[in-house]
Amino acid sequence: MPVDTPRSECDLNRSGCRDHPFRVALRKRVAQSPRVGIVVDVHSFDRRTPTFSPHELVVLDDAPRGGTFPTPYVASYARFVAQSKVDVVVIRGAGNDIVQEMRGLGVPAFLLEFNEGLSQVRMQRLTGLTAKWLKAHVG
Repeated sequence: MPVDTPRSECDLNRSGCRDHPFRVALRKRVAQSPRVGIVVDVHSFDRRTPTFSPHELVVLDDAPRGGTFPTPYVASYARFVAQSKVDVVVIRGAGNDIVQEMRGLGVPAFLLEFNEGLSQVRMQRLTGLTAKWLKAHVG
């Protein structure tokens, strides 16, 4: 589900925007579709972001405190893309409200950040790998 709301208007990944039409539609889709196997909240990051910049992909996993980190499906995804020579890192997320809300509804979820400095060919490769992993794990 793409979205075109500027972050300055409403940061859809924060609890204060749960009533935004996008978030309402996401909850409705999840509630109405028993086939929703996982929600991947996709973002991009500026290649000059110090913590993320050396990596092609950053996975933010809002694993529950005291729970397994990374969650098994995040670990599976990271292993899968790393085996294809992708520079990926998994970081404990915090405050990613879409991920937290989906997990509260019983739906596995994680936030995926793509480096904005990737070439179009590399971006296609990484999105293709992500689609392949999703198909294998969700159907």
